[in-house]
Amino acid sequence: MAWIPPWTRDDDKRFELALVIFPEGSPSFLENIAQLLQKPLGLVKYHYDALVYDVALVESGKYALPKYPDDDNVSLTEATQSKHGIPWTEEEHRLFLDGLNKYGKGAWSMISREFVKTRTKIQVASHAQNSAMASMFKPMAAKSQKTFILLANLIKVPPLKAFSLLNSPNFHGLQHTHESISILLRLLLSGNLYSHAQSLLLQVISGKIQSQFFTSSSLLHYLTESETSKTNIRLYEVIINAYVQSQSLDSSISYSNEMVDKGFVLGSNCFNNLLTFVVGSSSFNQWWCFFNESKSKVVLDVYSFGIVIKGCCEAGEIEKSFDLLVELREFGFSPNVVIYTSLIDGCCKKGEIEKAKDLFFEMGKFGLVANEWTYTVLIHGLFKNGIKKQGFEMYEKMQEDGVFPNLYTVLITV
Repeated sequence: MAWIPPWTRDDDKRFELALVIFPEGSPSFLENIAQLLQKPLGLVKYHYDALVYDVALVESGKYALPKYPDDDNVSLTEATQSKHGIPWTEEEHRLFLDGLNKYGKGAWSMISREFVKTRTKIQVASHAQNSAMASMFKPMAAKSQKTFILLANLIKVPPLKAFSLLNSPNFHGLQHTHESISILLRLLLSGNLYSHAQSLLLQVISGKIQSQFFTSSSLLHYLTESETSKTNIRLYEVIINAYVQSQSLDSSISYSNEMVDKGFVLGSNCFNNLLTFVVGSSSFNQWWCFFNESKSKVVLDVYSFGIVIKGCCEAGEIEKSFDLLVELREFGFSPNVVIYTSLIDGCCKKGEIEKAKDLFFEMGKFGLVANEWTYTVLIHGLFKNGIKKQGFEMYEKMQEDGVFPNLYTVLITV
């Protein structure tokens, strides 16, 4: 028997959406669906033929449905005639989708009992089959048709142009679905357009993109559960960065924890963005705990240490900042000018001038060149601690080394 590649429930969902975007009988509709799903054409044709066969069975009354205890005295005719000819309402369809998301295909009795209580399990099963052929979208066609037209066009153009089309006035007020946002994000992520993907999610989080078909939380849950592992890592980082940009501390940390719990490793760029936000928005004890709990689960770099060293210095925790300097070197990193400047500033504010001066001259031994801000914080520390002579000497050295003082440096020495 020939091997058939795997086909998941998420593939079924995307397949059903694709059938709406590229209706049966449209030019090269199976080829377009295969391109959209990134599946072999033969596999798409196999599942399309299987779907057509299943629908034919249901319509002919030959589809064998399992019987349940409450169906013992109900015939097929009786089960279907109670609401015969009455179209499904938008609310019934919404409840049907909720049940489908919870129990999956085949659990028609459970969906009927707990969600679509106005329909029998046989009607639910029939609706499920017909929905795959686009009848499920008829109640919402007037509001979502424009979205499907947009999707059909977006998958044919480069990701950057797709994003521009999305933000054009012609597409304002669209009724997006879970699937439409998912497809748009996949296009942007596949083109490495992370800032654009972040902008799209930020519009959802902020409420600029609204839909009757989802809330921001239900959409994010759908996205994180339906993507592949590789895409999921990038998706989570985009979600975290979007929440950081929206100044949502709890949500950004929550998705960071969720990502780690799933076994994904947060990259250094995203973690540094989150860490800067946490340090600037929390008490010292809170962000210190966050860093220590996270550092073994994420990718750190020299900038990660620079963020927490500066935070320690600003909080007056000089000893901890020097402990971090040791830890930084144990990780195989070398401190940069920014880290040295933070340490010098922290020492000056604590009155530890000699330690600040030692750090300044230590920089030169490692081949680091003090910049304008490094000189300024040390000169300010010398003057503030009453060592004006050394302050003027450092100011002269600054000029001799070709570092031009800014207005603040000049005012200190006046």
